[in-house]
Amino acid sequence: MKYSLNPLKENNQDAEKFFQEIDAIYAKHNNDPNVFDVKKQVFHDDKATTYPLIIIHDKVAVGITWVRLTTPYYGNLTLYTRDKKHIYPSLTLIKEKGYFDKKMIEIVAINHLDEMKQICFDLKLTPNIRKRMYLWLNELNEDYVNAPVKKKYEIKPYTKDLIEWSAKLSVESHKISKDYEMYEEMIHVEKRKKLEEVVFNGIYGDILESASLVLSVDNTLVGYCLVVLVGCWGYKQVPWVFDICIDPEYQGNGYGKLLANELVKKIKQDQFEIMGLAVTLSNMGAINIYQKQGFRNLDIFYEFTNVMT
Repeated sequence: MKYSLNPLKENNQDAEKFFQEIDAIYAKHNNDPNVFDVKKQVFHDDKATTYPLIIIHDKVAVGITWVRLTTPYYGNLTLYTRDKKHIYPSLTLIKEKGYFDKKMIEIVAINHLDEMKQICFDLKLTPNIRKRMYLWLNELNEDYVNAPVKKKYEIKPYTKDLIEWSAKLSVESHKISKDYEMYEEMIHVEKRKKLEEVVFNGIYGDILESASLVLSVDNTLVGYCLVVLVGCWGYKQVPWVFDICIDPEYQGNGYGKLLANELVKKIKQDQFEIMGLAVTLSNMGAINIYQKQGFRNLDIFYEFTNVMT
């Protein structure tokens, strides 16, 4: 029983049936995307590199999949098939073709999510498990975020001319938290710098300048946060914390909490209704701060990479 992954053209009639089935699943669960939006992302997304593929089993189309890379080292994999028996051979081929090599790939399942996750483990892919969280700004814990701060500090705008500094800081900071130890763009300064540059150029959405901040202590820059505006949850613009980090030499002194509180206050002042972020499950210090601010858990998501030796 031979499987293959073939390049998928937009006018493929077999694929059209699968897209209609995906649309029906989304509609049943009241999800935002519709078939038009999905196909636009697959075939006409100018902010990502997408590899659409059709899954063939014994010359019969049994599903579709696409790998979407927002950077050379990060993206997501969507797979749809009616029968879960096709998942293992499909993911095996995807791994063999190198789509997981030196890339952190989030698994997006239209159906059969549990099976997809387990098969990724079975294929010896290395996981990174993260949590998405959201905050309704009218539920912000005002007492917590406005508690008196005895430390002397200064908050300044995070501007593009600080990218070289922030790239170095991010790499050093995340070595400590181990939040992103498998991300190529989080462990190499030059790659991190390039990522920050494309973020500033709007790859994920506009920068929310009012909440993208640097923290200065005794005239020394010790931390920063970067917030982008993304479309999600039915809103055209949702503030999303792209990164927040503190210089390792200053960690453990409450500066992370201070900076996190400053950014959510700025976002509330801008009268947004909701904001979001993602955090690695092992980073309990950050999760504790977010929960005290009023963030709620949305979901757990899985990313996998094929670590090259």
